[in-house]
Amino acid sequence: MNSITKILLALTTGVAVGILLAPDKGSNTRKKIKSKAGKLAEELKQTIDLAKDKCVDLKEDLI
Repeated sequence: MNSITKILLALTTGVAVGILLAPDKGSNTRKKIKSKAGKLAEELKQTIDLAKDKCVDLKEDLI
């Protein structure tokens, strides 16, 4: 696992535990989880796009 993967995994775990332990109605908790999951998915997409760009740059440098 690279460092970005570890950071995202730790962030996801922390958010999930924090939300699940917070005293709130079930419907509110589900909304929060959905919102956080969407944000994390977007961050992951951005990270993957950045990694792809770096790979393309590296490939061009090698050619």
